Amino acid sequence: LYFSPRIKASFSASETGILLYQTEFTSHTRMTIIDRTGREVQSYFDRTLVGGAKLSRDGKITAYGQDESRKGTPDIWLYDIGRSISTRFTFDSGTEMNPVWSPDGMSIVYSWVRGAFADLYIKNANGTDTAQVLYSSNFGKTASDWTSDGRFIAFSAVVAAKTKVDLFVLPLFGDRTPIEFLKTEFNEGGGKFSPDGRWIAYFSDASGRTEVYIRPFPTSGAQRQISRSGAALGGCYWRRDGKEICYVAANRKVVSVGISAKGNMLEIGNEQELFDLDARGPAGLHDMTGDAKSFLVTVAPAARVQPITMVTNWDAEVKKK
Repeated sequence: LYFSPRIKASFSASETGILLYQTEFTSHTRMTIIDRTGREVQSYFDRTLVGGAKLSRDGKITAYGQDESRKGTPDIWLYDIGRSISTRFTFDSGTEMNPVWSPDGMSIVYSWVRGAFADLYIKNANGTDTAQVLYSSNFGKTASDWTSDGRFIAFSAVVAAKTKVDLFVLPLFGDRTPIEFLKTEFNEGGGKFSPDGRWIAYFSDASGRTEVYIRPFPTSGAQRQISRSGAALGGCYWRRDGKEICYVAANRKVVSVGISAKGNMLEIGNEQELFDLDARGPAGLHDMTGDAKSFLVTVAPAARVQPITMVTNWDAEVKKK
């Protein structure tokens, strides 16, 4: 799940009539493309981003959540990389974020918080139609991936405090009843399908720390651990041919692991560190191109902190009233 970086005003008052307050400020992040050596090859823009960012399958457009100061809630925008133009995709009230592209690039599914919970909605990527509800329930949901054949969407949800974050799969056929793919007393989420649709990678803290695992799909079988020394929450990404997974390790290095599937068996290679994600400052990994040569990364610059103001005898005016 992603949250808004917008920081509201803060204050503190003493019993002796002294008031300290700090007005609202907004922290922007810079969206960039990083290659496998950690070299920045392209910088997009500096915006107030929220709710994740995803590349279209052809790598030409980035869908991302942007905090809207006039509305006070995030909307989804589309950034045309070749033309360096951002186009607003959603205009509705409530919070809209965490976009996921369909495999053909024609649709986007996203979370829309209209009431107490985030439901999954779908809309044409060209923006010509209105959003349609894909799945609604009495718990929040965040989509993480879409199978290459377009038949399933993976999403994470907190259904009950006992089971924490659970991993679900939503069929886009039949009665669209969600499948409880992984529901335990541990946190499991961030599901990503292999390109051939036979496996699903995800995060779990079943070992006592967050690691990356793989299970067969669509029938959940025995899991295999991919990471060796912990993983940072965020995303894990398959190469287009299914022979590599990249993710952020606990030490904040972007890591590559080779994958070889032989029938129902997996051969998992050793970790290879590619680059330090935070080399330019606090950063987030959002996506990877299909050839695994480039990564979509947001970098947070130094916070633009507003000064703290002190007011003495502030309660005198209140007492007069």
